[in-house]
Amino acid sequence: MMKDDLITFLKKGGFRGGGISSLSQANDLSSTSVSVNVTTATYNATQNMWNVNILCNATTQAITVNLPTAISNYATFNIKKTDSSINTVTIDGNGTETIDGDTTKVIQFQNTSLQLISNGVNWNII
Repeated sequence: MMKDDLITFLKKGGFRGGGISSLSQANDLSSTSVSVNVTTATYNATQNMWNVNILCNATTQAITVNLPTAISNYATFNIKKTDSSINTVTIDGNGTETIDGDTTKVIQFQNTSLQLISNGVNWNII
């Protein structure tokens, strides 16, 4: 999937749960930034060579970010909780894939973020 295709995918509501509150391309063509305010966010591209930045505003409800498969995935995912509410942001590996050995990771506090890369089988926090 090319970067322009990814941006089109995101603008057309590529995150499950409805709309994206804003989409901005970074100056660096190897990066895409997305701000979401939905209950579930899913990124479906299977093979990538850029950064995906997901800013989650969980003010009104908890958010789950569903990761794509880690197999042959070269993207770096940066996921950040931007609000101070008690609602959480849950990051969920694809199927049985794990994130540092766990099937999910939870972000509870404002301005906390996780950066994830694939080892070809599962996701690692870096």
